[in-house]
Amino acid sequence: MSAPRILPLLLLLPLLACDEEMEPEATGDTDAAETTGDSQSEVVVDEDAIAEQALNFESLVKLTDEPIGSQHGLADTMNLWVDEGSVATYASLGSADFAPGSTIIKEQLDADGTLDSLAVMFKGPEGYAPDSGDWWFGIVRPNGNVGPAGQPASCVDCHAAAEDQDWAWGLPEGG
Repeated sequence: MSAPRILPLLLLLPLLACDEEMEPEATGDTDAAETTGDSQSEVVVDEDAIAEQALNFESLVKLTDEPIGSQHGLADTMNLWVDEGSVATYASLGSADFAPGSTIIKEQLDADGTLDSLAVMFKGPEGYAPDSGDWWFGIVRPNGNVGPAGQPASCVDCHAAAEDQDWAWGLPEGG
């Protein structure tokens, strides 16, 4: 190999040796990170980032044509939104697990059709929360306040009955 070809490689070596300093840092109380084998992207359970994504739910894919009855009792009706990569998995619940980073949002509406809150499921990396399928659960208010969040017993207990569907409930008939 000629000197002009080796020089650029030699200049890159110090950068490759410093990969520890270049890795993104996890933040927040409920952080967990993992590099996935397929996409080599890092999935981090970051409550603030999840809340921000939830508040921008209209950028996701809406799975309901019209608001349907809310199963949570937290609102009168709801719309269901998922990230684009989760549409096929949601449509075939039970035949595949959601990928880390998957997001499911229930837009919960009051009797007037006004946003009451967002019930959010975010799939963390493998090992994040093994007793709940590695899901983070939370309620995000329109003002950005979050809570309860993480592993609320009411969420985990209810979704445990859907463990064979990767902890996600399907839409009711006609939803």
